[in-house]
Amino acid sequence: MRICGIYIITNLKNGMKYVGRSVDCNQRWVLHKYEARSKRRKLQALGQAIAEHGVENFKFEVFKEVSEDLLPKAEKETMSLFNTKWPNGYNVGSEYGGSSEGSYKRESILKNRRQKDPEFDKKYRQLRSMAAKARIEKEVKNPDWYKQSREKALNTFRKRMQDEEYRAMISNQRRLAGIASKAAKAAKRMEESNASLS
Repeated sequence: MRICGIYIITNLKNGMKYVGRSVDCNQRWVLHKYEARSKRRKLQALGQAIAEHGVENFKFEVFKEVSEDLLPKAEKETMSLFNTKWPNGYNVGSEYGGSSEGSYKRESILKNRRQKDPEFDKKYRQLRSMAAKARIEKEVKNPDWYKQSREKALNTFRKRMQDEEYRAMISNQRRLAGIASKAAKAAKRMEESNASLS
């Protein structure tokens, strides 16, 4: 069952906690465990701790169900309540968690897709499962597949970056992304300010 709300992950060895928000808390826990096992990404504090202590030493619980529009505010309040900002807990980054802009944007996209297609979650899980199986098959046949794929992608990128026009386009995209991010943060601050006044 999909639960939209705030969840808490507790390290049973030292009591440190992580507070997160999601439109599907149980699926997010599955992803946290997957990310901790993954050797392909730089792990945040929680992922490093799970990898170090073992998933069996962590307790996951849904703290409270919250409507999607109130998730950021509820996450901030819960982080404050349990004092989970690093180094007291595993929440790093902004006051809204590890990478609030990215996760908030991702959840907004998922919300829109779910509204357009009630079968979206089922299709999405099937696609992820198929992609994972295909990746595993490639890695079984060739253990260096990921490293080779990454090197190939990097070489392609380096070649493109030698083109002045392409570099200018990338630079402009980064500039626009920065402006969009600042605008999103300003809009969020305004929303919070209006909510506190009402």
